[in-house]
Amino acid sequence: MQKKRVVLATAVVLVAVLALASTPKGMAPLPAQYLHAGTFHSPDGWFEIHVPMTWEWFEMRAFDEKADPRWPDAINHTVAWLARDPKTFDDLVVMESYRPGGDIITESFARSFESSTRKAVEPETMSDYSSELLTISGERSLHYRYKLVKKNRPPLYRFGYITGMEHKLTLSTSDDKPEEPKRLFQSVVSIRWLKEP
Repeated sequence: MQKKRVVLATAVVLVAVLALASTPKGMAPLPAQYLHAGTFHSPDGWFEIHVPMTWEWFEMRAFDEKADPRWPDAINHTVAWLARDPKTFDDLVVMESYRPGGDIITESFARSFESSTRKAVEPETMSDYSSELLTISGERSLHYRYKLVKKNRPPLYRFGYITGMEHKLTLSTSDDKPEEPKRLFQSVVSIRWLKEP
C-alpha cells in the first residue's frame, strides 16, 4: 500500500512538472531554424536578439487574431514571441510591428503609447508610469515602466523598451519587484538590425 502511494505521489508531481513545462496556451514552440546558440533570428530577416541559451522560445499564435507568427505585414501589424527560462519562468516578450511610413520615436509617440496602454490594461489600473527617450543600437528608443494594480492581488511591475522605425521592436517583462530585471536590458542591448529601413 505504501509503495502505491509513493508511485501515485510521484506521478502527480511529474504531471505537475510537465504541465508547468508545457507550451503556453495560444503558443507553439519556435521552429529550430530561427534559433542559433541563444540568438533568435527574426523570420522576416529584420533583426536578431540574444537571450540565455537555456531559454525556450514560443511563437505567440493567438496574439493578433489571424497574424502569421513569423512576420508582420501591412494587414497583420504585430507579431510576437515569448522567451522563457524553463527553470525560473522568467520571461521576455518580443513584439515586432510593421507600420509603413513609421517614424522615429518621439515624445509624441511616448504620450500616445502611455495613453493606449492605460486603456489596454483596464479594468486593472496603471500607476507610477515613467518613460525616457534614449538610443539603442543606433535607433531612437523608448524605455518605460509602470505598476499594474488589481483588487485583491499584489501589484505587478512592467518594464519595457521600444525601438525602431517602420519595423519596431518592443521587449517587455513583468516582475513582482519594482526593480527592473537586469536580463531585460541585457537582451535589449543585444538587438542587431540586419536590414536598413
